[in-house]
This record gives sequence, structure tokens and C-alpha cells, in this order.
Amino acid sequence: EYARSRLTAALFEFEEELRAQVAAEGGRNQAQRLRRSVARPDPGIDPWRDPQGLVLGALALGEAGVTLELRDLGAAVNLNTADEEILRNFFSQGLELDYALADALTQAILDWRDEDDLPRVGGAERDAYLRAGRAILPANRPFSTVDELRHVLGMTPEILEAARPYLTVIPAGGTINVNTAPLPVL
Repeated sequence: EYARSRLTAALFEFEEELRAQVAAEGGRNQAQRLRRSVARPDPGIDPWRDPQGLVLGALALGEAGVTLELRDLGAAVNLNTADEEILRNFFSQGLELDYALADALTQAILDWRDEDDLPRVGGAERDAYLRAGRAILPANRPFSTVDELRHVLGMTPEILEAARPYLTVIPAGGTINVNTAPLPVL
């Protein structure tokens, strides 16, 4: 509710005041970053261009500490809606993985989320997981969480950690926001 109220206030032209308040209350590095965005106000720019700059990243609610992260879901690759080309390009160009590995991961991801048990060329379905001694088999449904990707055949903890910041499973309209997406997503 705190984040929702701050984002709503930004829509009603209180964006610069919110950023200045967060800069004053936030850490030194965050304040420097925010000063750069506040120093060049442009009404033509989306007030949510840096949603994290509108909220404090850490809050205390009574005795509990809360960490809050806001990000544009259009700045991430959606594991459930990205097509073969987007996934392959993300892994091969965005994460700079070997093309053959990127393609194998892409095919395995697509096999994981499709409803059938027919493997794609270079992909992996139930039989491949059983031969590999995997306890968790392809779900044949959309991913529930990004962390579920760790069960996909060919995925390593290192690749998952590199990919995690750029992935989502939350629907966001299906297109990448080129104004906010980081380079690996683009």
C-alpha cells in the first residue's frame, strides 16, 4: 500500500517531491542517483522511469523490517510468454552464453512449459529428465516462479543467478519496454 500510494502520487505530479524526499531519507549513493534524475525534470518522461526512486528501499513496520523493490515488469523477459527467438537471444546475446547452450536451454524451457511430452529438437521432456536421474520432471505448464527454472535440464546455478534479475513470470502486457529494459533484456 505504501508503494501504491507513492506511485499514485507520482502520477498526480508529485514525482519530484517524492524523489527528493527519498533522496533525503535514503542512502548517499541512492541520493546521488536520484539527484541526477531530479535535476533534469522533463514532463514528457514517464514519472515511473525509475520506480525504485519513488520509495524507500527499506522500511520498518513495527519491529519488522521490510525490503521493497519496484521494477517495471516490461523491463524483464517473461518466461511464460517469451517466444523461442527472445529466449535464445536473451541467453546467447544478453547473458553471452555459447549459442549451442543458449539454444538447448531455450528448447528445454519451451518443452517445460508446453503441454505435450514430445521433445523439441535439442529440448528435453520427461524421458530425458528420467535418464538424467532428475527427481523433478517437466511441469508441462507455465512457470509459477522464476526459481522453478533451476529444475530445467541444462540450467546451472550460475546461469540462473545471472539470469534471475532479468526474468519474470508476472504478466505485463507481453512486450519489452525499451525505455527501461537493461541491456541483457534488450
